[in-house]
Amino acid sequence: MRVRDRDGRVAVYPLTRCGSKYLKSAAKWYGQYTDEHGIVRRVPLATDKAAAQQKLAELQRRVERIRLGLHDPVDDAILRPLTEHLEDFR
Repeated sequence: MRVRDRDGRVAVYPLTRCGSKYLKSAAKWYGQYTDEHGIVRRVPLATDKAAAQQKLAELQRRVERIRLGLHDPVDDAILRPLTEHLEDFR
């Protein structure tokens, strides 16, 4: 399928199997993993392939530790915003 981008240049992209959409490569790498509850998650990772692979491996290790009961509650505290910590302190 031929599509004009914002600069007016023509780009050719392949169509999906049904032919109603075209496939364009994303600016980010995405990863898919199964979380601790068995739900398949698809998340944006990074623009660099090697960094995205490392981040996906880290997510999979975290899920495996949770499944084995080795989860550290400090991991969740690190991800919370500082404002929530301050409200808990008050």
